[in-house]
Amino acid sequence: MPEPQPSRLDEIDAQLLDLLQRDAERTLHELGERVGPSPSAVQRRIARFRKDGLITRQVAVLDPHRFGPTSWPRSW
Repeated sequence: MPEPQPSRLDEIDAQLLDLLQRDAERTLHELGERVGPSPSAVQRRIARFRKDGLITRQVAVLDPHRFGPTSWPRSW
């Protein structure tokens, strides 16, 4: 199987990826307002990022200070 080719990113792609990496819960509308394209154009770009393997998963970052000593999740 051939190796995937690196994606070509423009400045809007780079800005979107930066915003998503900082907070993936931003709405399409908010992302579009921050970097320029319409929400539907942002959605298409995010779909392309996933298809191209730039975004592989979305995770929650937990704050360990919010848990008591015995209630920290043991999923790992």
